[in-house]
Amino acid sequence: MTRAIEELEEQLFGIQGAFNKLRKFLWWYLRYIEREPLTAKVVFLFLKTNANFLKSKVYPNVQTFYASLIKIFTEGRDSGEMKPDLNPYLARSIFLGTIEHMAIRWLVKDMSYSLFDNLENTYQMLVSAFKADEKPSKQ
Repeated sequence: MTRAIEELEEQLFGIQGAFNKLRKFLWWYLRYIEREPLTAKVVFLFLKTNANFLKSKVYPNVQTFYASLIKIFTEGRDSGEMKPDLNPYLARSIFLGTIEHMAIRWLVKDMSYSLFDNLENTYQMLVSAFKADEKPSKQ
């Protein structure tokens, strides 16, 4: 987990804009899962389904890892890119829930396809849920 946190920070370094950061997070995280399927199996199929996971030594690192999304969603809300009433914690749950569902399905289907199939469509659907409403231009 420590290595993943460091890698994520490196991946997001210098990227401007909340949606650009979300895109990078999504693509990087799924790529990480594809490269580390055994780790993904342990995390998604065993650890996260165990009530004792919240008491484990690794859980604080998981919280740190996922806190990066809270920062991104807060930045997006505060910059006006995202809805002004966006709840960063709920947005994180929706975003991660989507990723985790995709990863778990991929794992139980023996990794028989790419996690990147339809990923752009998935990203666009998520963006539309978070994006601030376009203000009509004055004519």
